[in-house]
Amino acid sequence: MENQHMTAEKTPEQIEAEMMQTRESITQKVAALETQVVGTVQTAADTLTGTVEAVKELVTTAPGAVRIARAAALEIVDLPYVEAARARGETLRYITGREILPNIKGPLFADFGLRLTAAILLVSALSFLGLGLKPPAADWGLMIGENRVALTVQPWPVLIPVLAIALITIGINLILDGQKRRTGDLFAEDTVETTRVV
Repeated sequence: MENQHMTAEKTPEQIEAEMMQTRESITQKVAALETQVVGTVQTAADTLTGTVEAVKELVTTAPGAVRIARAAALEIVDLPYVEAARARGETLRYITGREILPNIKGPLFADFGLRLTAAILLVSALSFLGLGLKPPAADWGLMIGENRVALTVQPWPVLIPVLAIALITIGINLILDGQKRRTGDLFAEDTVETTRVV
């Protein structure tokens, strides 16, 4: 009982000091995660086989994704519901997992969609140019490159892989955009209501 009475008597300076300490702790942990990701990227890039280009694209851009997550989290850290969770005495893990992470899904989904489609397009372009996978492998860019000679005679062997690449990249972005709109996060665009004039 006395312990609860003592925590209620914190001065504004003490609360501000705790908030600054929590903010510094989050910043340090994100920076440490960023360095760890960069180290992992360098190790993983040396051992990958197969579609090395796509995996390298995804893995080497991870520090950019971490920076986006950090920037989004820093905007949310000062919001009232996060401060309320701190005032309740919640742990850093709880605040990060329950208060911050659900509210930065939008930028993370958008970034993931862009990086995934960029990797698909990169692998296809490299295979088309002959720098990617070799002929026994099945790859859309390779199919386009091999069949482009007969494009005027029979266009379907070229058009079908082109359409498949277009559909998968557009589909990934539409699915992730729908997920972002469904979650209703803070970063989603404001929807404009339209009224029907009769």
